Amino acid sequence: MRVHERDPQFLIAGGLLEKVLRLRLERAPRAGQPPGLSHYRAVRGALPRPYLRDAGRSVSRRDPAAGDAGYDSFAAGVEAIVEAQQRVAQNYFYDGSVEAACPPLKALLHIMAHREWEGKGVDSPEVRAMFTREALLASGWYQERLHVKQERDVAVWRRQSRRWRGGAQTPDRPSSMSRRA
Repeated sequence: MRVHERDPQFLIAGGLLEKVLRLRLERAPRAGQPPGLSHYRAVRGALPRPYLRDAGRSVSRRDPAAGDAGYDSFAAGVEAIVEAQQRVAQNYFYDGSVEAACPPLKALLHIMAHREWEGKGVDSPEVRAMFTREALLASGWYQERLHVKQERDVAVWRRQSRRWRGGAQTPDRPSSMSRRA
């Protein structure tokens, strides 16, 4: 797939993904679990379309999201993934490392662990906007990160330059090889 074909907005606008508002299982939700899960799934027969340009071979048209056992199996699989993500995200809160996360990741960890961040869910335009290229490049935390990276890169290259020019001894270059005549 080309880069623009992997964009979720392109896939949604082209009818390749459809929103399933809520997955509901036959059993009652566990304590603390939301009543349903919002997500998108591939549309029957739409998934192979981008591959036909390159493949030149037959591709099955069965619904990849449904699986062989049908909707209930698919829903149970999505639920298992969400529960695993919730357990992983909660570890960031247990050890306090959530405080070191950048703002978009911190919001995502809150949503994964607690289903909301500052009263907003995963479908919130404000949350989704945090993950756009434009928001990333305009954010103060990212600019600071770039500045620190630049300072570290400059320091590394200055050290390398001194070694190359001065023939300084390095662990992988013994002093007898420091300067060649």
